[in-house]
Amino acid sequence: MNPAAPFALVVEDHHEVAESLRRVLEKMGVVAVVAQDGEAALKVMNTQHFDLIVVDILLPRVNGLEVMRAIRQLSHLREVPVIVISCVTDAEAQAQAAAMGAVHYLCKPFEMFEFQAQVERILKPQLMRRPFVASTPPSPDGPAHLPWQPRR
Repeated sequence: MNPAAPFALVVEDHHEVAESLRRVLEKMGVVAVVAQDGEAALKVMNTQHFDLIVVDILLPRVNGLEVMRAIRQLSHLREVPVIVISCVTDAEAQAQAAAMGAVHYLCKPFEMFEFQAQVERILKPQLMRRPFVASTPPSPDGPAHLPWQPRR
């Protein structure tokens, strides 16, 4: 695990959705953990700092709005950006989430590129600081050289 990588919490009760979000985040260089319900999220939020929290509204035990309320009450998470993902599409729910500090609200079903674009927008500074990893191993014959041509 890269210690400089952004750290995200995904709070989603549907396993397939949670795993899809986690995989997308990890492909982006974000370390992600999943909480399957609001109660599990509250436990992990008390002990960890996150750079991003993704939360569903309709969760078992403790709903997503209660999770957001707890986020804003925890001093180490108060300023953490929250993306809401939900099948609740009415304007009242979206306004309530915005009032509680959500930076974006994605209505299910959504395209994964929409989610990825929001994560990139929010975490761009942290993603830019990732260490460079070469996609191909260095040649045993020394460094590769690109042919040089003078500019005309």
